[in-house]
Formats: sequence, structure tokens, C-alpha cells
Amino acid sequence: MVTRHVEIAGAGITGLTLAAALAQAGWTVRVHESADQLRSTGGGLYLREDGAEAARRLGIWNDILAGAFAPAGLELRVDGRQLSVEPEDPHVRTMLRSHLHGTLAAAARRAGAEILFGSKVVAASAAGHLDLADGSRRKADLVVAADGVGSAIPASLGIPARRLRYDDGLIRVLLDRRVLVGAQWDRTIDFWHYGETALRILYSPCGPQHCYLCLMSAVGDDQASALPIAIDYWSRAFPELQPLLAQPGTSARYDRYGMIRLEQWSSGRAAVIGDAAHGMPSSLGRGASVGMLSAVELAARLADSASIEAALSAWEAGQRPLVELVQAEAERVAGSRSLAERNRIDADIRISGAATHAHAPTGERL
Repeated sequence: MVTRHVEIAGAGITGLTLAAALAQAGWTVRVHESADQLRSTGGGLYLREDGAEAARRLGIWNDILAGAFAPAGLELRVDGRQLSVEPEDPHVRTMLRSHLHGTLAAAARRAGAEILFGSKVVAASAAGHLDLADGSRRKADLVVAADGVGSAIPASLGIPARRLRYDDGLIRVLLDRRVLVGAQWDRTIDFWHYGETALRILYSPCGPQHCYLCLMSAVGDDQASALPIAIDYWSRAFPELQPLLAQPGTSARYDRYGMIRLEQWSSGRAAVIGDAAHGMPSSLGRGASVGMLSAVELAARLADSASIEAALSAWEAGQRPLVELVQAEAERVAGSRSLAERNRIDADIRISGAATHAHAPTGERL
């Protein structure tokens, strides 16, 4: 049996999942990462059932559980008042992004995959080539773009894309939660504030020591979207979180909500996977899990077919309807929670003199 070779652009969660799955199946695997180390910016993440299924199929679920946390519930607070407390989904785990990244990288390397850092891919071809920024070209039986929402590879393949940018953005930051006292901080808490502008913070415990904050605001709110974090501004809206916000934070980053939908996920012997193919707003917290399961399914299709092109076609036919359902729901929830839209609504209400805050959140999960 001839050994197949794959070149993957991007050592993110989806790229590393695919690298591990194909290496375990006997492929030779090389992953190109433009950064000089694994990209774990933003700090924490949610892993849901589809991600857990992918981890089980890779044989690393227990390794992931060793660094995972099960939130004790979900609480909704609006303007300092507790509106609801619900039990957390038993299938949900939170964790440091670096933990999941490291576990996937270790699994890929154990299976024989090579990960190259400082190796930037700029284009690909349907014939099975990756072109690197240093002018070199890598040939493979399969090439894969798993390099995220900013990927230039779909355009180089001639694949049309639809991109949407929302009027909301968020700062993601990892903090030490030991400055907070009480069992309530073991659960996810969705904070909303209505003042001159609508603001939201999602507090997610990622273990006994760390929490992951998402500070969400309208794009036009310059103070809310500023980095370093405008501590006084956010603390006035959420005084109970001031001990957290006063910390310097680790790897804080700002992102604007967006969506990517490609017309097709492959061309010849080149595939596009994960956020590069179907980036979605983080309103469901399922992007990482969806990408992981899609990667494992791609490896399974390739194992079942002698033709790479046929495997890619079958993979997309099977996965695309499922992924697009999640993507559509993420878009719907993001729209229903739009802080920019709430600010416009509240401004209209204040001008008309009607009662304010008629559009309170319903506690949907991020």
C-alpha cells in the first residue's frame, strides 16, 4: 500500500485534529504554522459534544478531561440583578485553549506528524501544491487550508466566498479567578448592563484558577473595544468584576464578529476546513468543536476511498448540511443579542420617552 502525504496550512485546533487523525491512519503529515508557536490567544474555550466525539475517536478524550472544567451552572444577571440560574449542560467542558492545543499537538506528533513553525502558506493549487512565503513549493497527495478566517488559500483556489462582518465585537482575555470568593463563581455567568450603551460580559470558569472573559460591545463603542482594556469604563458597568478587570490579563485580543461561507470546500486535491471554510460568530461556542469533528470525518472519508477527489466530495456532502445548520443558528443568536442593535433600540426608546430595556436578554448560551 502506497503511503499518502498531506501538507496542512495552519496549526490551529482544526488543523492539528486533522494532522492527528491522518497520521494515525498512516499518512505522512506536515503542518505549516506561520507563528513561532501554537496560537492560543484568547485564553479559553468551550468544548461541546461534537468536539468530545472527535477527541474520543482520536483516543485523547481522557487527556483532554485531565485539564478540563465542568461549570456548575449558567446564571443570567442584568444590571446587577440575578434573573435566572440553570444547570449547566453535562456535555459541556471549558478549558484553557493552550491545553487543547497542546493535547492535539502531542497526539499529532506521537502519530508521526511534523509541525513547522514560522512557515507561512500563501497559496495552494488544485493539483496538490502549497506555495510558501519563502518562495518554496510543497507537493502532496492532499493539501489543506486550516489557517483560519484570514486564509488567502480559498481565493488562490478560485473558490468564491461570502463574508459578513457584524456591528459587534469582543475582547477575549484569560484571568486569575482566585480574586473572587464564593461558589457562584464556579458557574458560567452572563452579565448584561444597560446604561448609555449596552455592554455584556460572559464569565466562564476554566478551572480552579483561571476564567475566560468575553467583553462584548458595539463596534462603535471606542472605549469598550480599546486595548489595553479600559478598566474604569468596564468596572463602572460591572463593579462585581472589578477585581478581575484590574488584572493585566493574558493574551487579550479584540475581534469583530463575522461569518464566512465558501461556495465549495474543495478543489481537486485541495480542501478548506474549519474557520477558513465556515467561520461563524462565537455566539454558540461551537466553532472549535465543529471544526474538530469535521476534521475527523474528513480523515474517515479519505480512509474509505481510493480517490482523494471522491473522498473530498463525499466529506462535503455529508458535513456541509450539519455545519451550515450550526452556522445559521450561530448567526441567528448573534443577531438576537446584537449590542449595536440594542443600543439603537434603546436610543429610540429614550427619545420617545417610553420605558427602557424592553429587550432584555433571554440567557442563551455563548
